[in-house]
Amino acid sequence: MGLADALTEWTDVDGAQYESGRSMGLFTDRTFLQAKWVFWSSDPLGQALFDMLHTLDEGPRPP
Repeated sequence: MGLADALTEWTDVDGAQYESGRSMGLFTDRTFLQAKWVFWSSDPLGQALFDMLHTLDEGPRPP
């Protein structure tokens, strides 16, 4: 399943970070509960996933 499919319904930022990581091949052998520390701590991977989602959310800027 791709990221767009995983996020068709609203989800909180932790779930979106988890699904974006899974879409890149991360957390494939872990459930959200096993990986939640990445999003709930000051972890560089969690911050990078958050930043990526923020960038995707901004979308293209009109000219």
